[in-house]
Amino acid sequence: MNIAVANVKGGWLFAPAWGTIFDAMTQLTVLNSMAGADLETALDQHVRWGLKWVDLKDSIFGKRGMDLTDAEAIAVAAAVGRRNLSIYAMSTLLFSDSIEAGRDHFQRLHLARVERAMELANILRPRFIRLIAAQTRRRGELVDTTEYRQGQY
Repeated sequence: MNIAVANVKGGWLFAPAWGTIFDAMTQLTVLNSMAGADLETALDQHVRWGLKWVDLKDSIFGKRGMDLTDAEAIAVAAAVGRRNLSIYAMSTLLFSDSIEAGRDHFQRLHLARVERAMELANILRPRFIRLIAAQTRRRGELVDTTEYRQGQY
């Protein structure tokens, strides 16, 4: 069973989607680690829930998705494919860091890993690669973080 989500008259509707107008609607996906502690269990749970999409992040052979070897990524793609699932997103922690660390830090630590994310994406074939926005250590004291970021960084 697929579950469709629609905003109907100000409220959210979660409904089964069997050959209805909901087929074109948004479909649910969850992080693999929310469905099970290991990849195989998580993928099997996705199938039981009737989900078509997997959001890969962590608990993949005991690793984060970004830390997979090419051989492991091929094994993940095969396991997903055997269950007729697709990878919606490869969720990463790219750019999840303090903006105060500075541009050099981000270029050295995060931009260098973008290439690896693209290599893994060529194997896993996700629809999207999820990045996390940089944050500030000063969040609690700032009224407008956008203004702070634009002014400082």
